[in-house]
Amino acid sequence: MYLYFIQAGGIEGPVKIGLSLDVERRIMELQVGNDKQLRLLKSLEIPDKTAKRVEGEFHYFFRHTGLRGEWFQPTPFMLRHIDSLIVERGEIWDKSRSFDEWLSGSDIYRKISEADHTLQVVIGEYMKDGNFNAVEYVVEEILDTIATHTPLGEKKLRWKIKNIK
Repeated sequence: MYLYFIQAGGIEGPVKIGLSLDVERRIMELQVGNDKQLRLLKSLEIPDKTAKRVEGEFHYFFRHTGLRGEWFQPTPFMLRHIDSLIVERGEIWDKSRSFDEWLSGSDIYRKISEADHTLQVVIGEYMKDGNFNAVEYVVEEILDTIATHTPLGEKKLRWKIKNIK
């Protein structure tokens, strides 16, 4: 499966972010109903099992520039970002920034930091009170939530956590 970025018209024309097994064919299909010349900005081969999620993440990331459906008004940032995307081991990366730079500026970092702080406070209170059963319960709930809401199975998740230490 390919994640593609197609632009209609010149540099200020709208950008379509979508998925296709055959990008060239998709461009021809879209061109039939579009009076502007379409050009491929970039296509990235990604695993089928993650394609819809990844496409959705890009739609969400650029939602503030959304025009209609999968079409977005380009910004200089968007065009630079698309240009710098690469695929490594089935994952999409922005080669212009390190992962740490990306993470520190992302919304997910703020959310993780808030959740981490809350967990530290809650677990710290239980530890101070000597309520180790409550600490174990909180940890088990976190593991269950992660195992339920991620592609990782529970055994694989527990193995990863065990081997982090």
